[in-house]
Amino acid sequence: MPSWKKVITSGSSAHLNEITGSGGIHLPDSAELTLGDSEDLKIYHGGSNSIIQEGGA
Repeated sequence: MPSWKKVITSGSSAHLNEITGSGGIHLPDSAELTLGDSEDLKIYHGGSNSIIQEGGA
């Protein structure tokens, strides 16, 4: 039996330590996936362009 927890937020962001799953991640156009302790890696799709932006260390 799989182990999972449902997360519901009412604000603008949620901070999780770990996300696992096999269903993928679905984000609408222009939503950013931000990674790293300093939030220095961003991946997003702006409708017609896909962008990987690295802020440097």
